[in-house]
Amino acid sequence: KHFEKVYAFDIQALALNRTRERLSVMKADHVRLILDSHINMKCHIDEAVDVFMFNLGWLPGADKSITTQADHTVRALEVALELLALDGLIAITLYPGHHEGLKEAQAVEAFLASLDAKRYSVLRYAFLNRNCAPYNLLVHQHLND
Repeated sequence: KHFEKVYAFDIQALALNRTRERLSVMKADHVRLILDSHINMKCHIDEAVDVFMFNLGWLPGADKSITTQADHTVRALEVALELLALDGLIAITLYPGHHEGLKEAQAVEAFLASLDAKRYSVLRYAFLNRNCAPYNLLVHQHLND
């Protein structure tokens, strides 16, 4: 599916600069880069969103002390659910191989497990034979309640 608009959030200018460089090569003019926390998505988006993608953890090759935080991520997921279009998806990549990542993965899973099963399906994609490997969660909002 082609997306008419893409909103990319990060709190690090370095991440957005790297993205800007890649987008310029691709001639992608439908992407809006936003230097802000994903908690503040509603300040920048005023329409329903078909797909959210959260790639958590830290920026490869950058300061590893700057990482996503469990409480912020759960709050951002709450905001994403408010903005999510009917039949929309939220894809989340978690990195439990470091202390904050494990804490974050546990908090995100607990939050998503509490969602109403009549309204949302939550799937977990993970390696069974790799301890602490990154894994993905997918949230689908059903068309009918």
